[in-house]
Amino acid sequence: MTDPDADLAPARNRALITGSSRGIGADTAVLLAGRGFDVVVNYRDEKKVRRAEQVVQKAKDVGAESFAVRADLTDSESVEALMRTIVQEWGGLDLLVLNASGGMEAGAAEDYALRLNRDAQVRVLEAAVPLMDPGSRVVFVTSHQAHFIRTTETMPEYEPVARSKRAGEDALRDRAAALAERGIELVVVSGDMIEGTATAMILNRVSPGALDARREAAGRLYNVQEFAAEVAAAATEPVPEGRTRFVGDVSGFTPIPGE
Repeated sequence: MTDPDADLAPARNRALITGSSRGIGADTAVLLAGRGFDVVVNYRDEKKVRRAEQVVQKAKDVGAESFAVRADLTDSESVEALMRTIVQEWGGLDLLVLNASGGMEAGAAEDYALRLNRDAQVRVLEAAVPLMDPGSRVVFVTSHQAHFIRTTETMPEYEPVARSKRAGEDALRDRAAALAERGIELVVVSGDMIEGTATAMILNRVSPGALDARREAAGRLYNVQEFAAEVAAAATEPVPEGRTRFVGDVSGFTPIPGE
């Protein structure tokens, strides 16, 4: 039986959050689900399907439509299949959150960080744009250590990842004007080291005391849930100056001329 009030219900926005089976991406997906977004949970490792489905269920529990799609963002065919699934299920997208990143994984190829943090970000964006109408938004998630890498040194262990993430940010910013012509806004969310993330734990392991030192210098560090709330807010709040939403202290970083 058709619900006579179905057409009167407000339309929900449709969001794809990359790398959202855990951590910041997972919390962002659930927060957006509670704020009127239906969410696609993207994950790469087939072993993580159960975890992705748990995020889907949490989204459904707060009233969203949600499904999980496994896709390796460094592979063009996998990205194309992801977008086809979204078109089949929803017909389009209103929000793209580019959260997936990496490069410090054990055994990763030398060029993996650049392929994931730059090339894959551009690949997903270009595949998603045809699905997005005016009024849509793209949110790119990065770190202060990557955003400011051209003016402020970071830990040697993190520098290749930081430079690859900055390369990805630059590539997206280069497309911001063309996106704006289509009515699509780009927002960059830059956060300090985030308590509880895999990257922070790896860096603290290879450089013992790094987390404590950064916490002392910054005054405080955001945790995963707090930072995810900032990412979710970036999806709906006004576009900030310079298209950059800074989360956490930036006083120890040298500003980038022109940004």
